[in-house]
Amino acid sequence: MQKYSHIAPIEEIEEDTQFWDIQSSLKVLLINIFSIQVVFYILTTLTSVFANQIISTLNLSFVSTQGLSYFATNMWSITFVFLLCIPIYIKLKKVVNYPLYLMALYPVTLLLFSFKNSVSSLVVLVLAFLSLLIVYAVNYFQFKQRETQC
Repeated sequence: MQKYSHIAPIEEIEEDTQFWDIQSSLKVLLINIFSIQVVFYILTTLTSVFANQIISTLNLSFVSTQGLSYFATNMWSITFVFLLCIPIYIKLKKVVNYPLYLMALYPVTLLLFSFKNSVSSLVVLVLAFLSLLIVYAVNYFQFKQRETQC
């Protein structure tokens, strides 16, 4: 029987933290939701400016940016409602930490409001989840950086 001395014992192997296991505090949750809205607003502004030329060039008639900047401006009020309701919910449920993946509720809310407004839900879907992914990436890299420092 051959010995495998190059393999570390099970006790010595550090398990890499999965993104779905990361817990965060209320302060970080509120900052992240605000950050998602900031990134969404920036992306909608850039899309409104540049997309009309691209859409007309590529003949993408099913994609419309009409009303997108107005929609993004109105979503600031929804953001502040979220920011006010989440601390109340957390105090009622007595939750200290929350899983980071719960931030995906905000882009879903944006998508639901896009159905009510006269704005392309496809564009809102893409921009909302792109802003979510950007904020997730920043959080993940910050978490990994803190994890390597410890």
